[in-house]
Amino acid sequence: MFSFDLKMKFYVFTILHMELSSAPYEFPKILKPLEKQWRHQGISVAVYLDDGWGTEKDSQVCSIVADAVRTDLSKAGFVTNEDKSVWIPCQRLDQLSITWDSARGTIEIVDRRVAKITSTIDNIIDSDFVLSARRLASFTGWIISTAPVSGNISRIMTRH
Repeated sequence: MFSFDLKMKFYVFTILHMELSSAPYEFPKILKPLEKQWRHQGISVAVYLDDGWGTEKDSQVCSIVADAVRTDLSKAGFVTNEDKSVWIPCQRLDQLSITWDSARGTIEIVDRRVAKITSTIDNIIDSDFVLSARRLASFTGWIISTAPVSGNISRIMTRH
C-alpha cells in the first residue's frame, strides 16, 4: 500500500495502478509469498502480473481450492475484481487473449485479438509500411503474445 499525508489528512491507495511504470515489476513480488504458500500446500496455480489460474483433477476439489485462494487473497488485503474473476470451476477459460480448453485439449487465440492483429496489418499496408517504432514494437508484442498457440515461430519471425 502507498500512502501520503496532505494538509493533516492521511490518504492510502488501495490499488496499485498497473500503468505505473514499476507496477509490472513490483506486483509479482507482492504476490510471491502467497504463490509460494499455495504451492507448498500442493495447489497448482499460475500467476502472471494481476492474473492467475489454478487446475485440479475434479470440480469439487477445484471449488475448495478456489475458495481457499480467494480467502487468502482477501486476508492479505487484496480486493478481487468480481467482474473479471471466475471462481466457479470451468474447462474453458479466456486468459491473456488465449482461450484454454482443457476438455478438448486445445488453445486458441481469441477472436478480438485476431481482429486487432488483422486490422493493424491492414493499416500498416495502407500506410505503405511507414510506422513509428512504438507502433511496430506494440504490433510485435501482440504477435509474440500468441506464442502459446503459434509456438516459438512468433518470436523468431518478429525478431528482425
